[in-house]
Amino acid sequence: MIRVLVVDDEMPARERLVRLLDELDSENFKAIGAAENGQQAVDFCQQQGVDIVLMDIRMPEMDGLQAAKTIAEQASPEKPAPAVIFTTAYGEYALDAFDAQGTGYLLKPVRKQDLLESLQKAQQVNRAQVQAVSGQSGMAEEKRYISGSYRGAKIREPVENILYFQAEQKYVIANGEDKQVLMDDTLKSLEERYGDLFTRIHRNALVAKDRILGISRKAGKSYLLLQDIDEQLEISRRHLAEIKRLING
Repeated sequence: MIRVLVVDDEMPARERLVRLLDELDSENFKAIGAAENGQQAVDFCQQQGVDIVLMDIRMPEMDGLQAAKTIAEQASPEKPAPAVIFTTAYGEYALDAFDAQGTGYLLKPVRKQDLLESLQKAQQVNRAQVQAVSGQSGMAEEKRYISGSYRGAKIREPVENILYFQAEQKYVIANGEDKQVLMDDTLKSLEERYGDLFTRIHRNALVAKDRILGISRKAGKSYLLLQDIDEQLEISRRHLAEIKRLING
């Protein structure tokens, strides 16, 4: 069961989210409590195990942004911070929400399908958090996400969703499962940071090692086959031997 805390200062909004969660009973998400402001949310997360928080932003006493930051600061290896999905009627808070470590952002009135998709994504992020603090993933907190721009908004994307990084002119594009994130980082810095997860196949591309399927040949050139995409990426001669070694184990 994925334990969800609903936080909103308006009772009808809380009741609506709880009702939507009940309608998703087959998805294993369950509301285990509700809070009227950020301070109550912080106290609840300290006292009980929570996996995901549906957090309103504009609230009295302590707003949702400050509450999310406080919850993250109070996390420990024994009690990892829950993933936070912000819910608000005001679209201008998107950037602040991601700065506050939010994994999702839903505009009111929240639609059930949008809620489900955000919960599923937050569940993946939360699982990665648990693995990180238990040492299973070997990745530090700051390494588990990449940051960049998507459709004009600043976002944070779990690095596990990225298939490959590709340099194009002044930017690097992180090609994910369902989006392309524009980054200011260089391929060299990404290679130094994620060398245990990604390998270079060309001067302009790094690919996720666990997504590599094989190599194809066409017109005298070698191309990499990756899981979940039809596109084939060219492998330079310089890196071909290393890629073969990875594939052959």
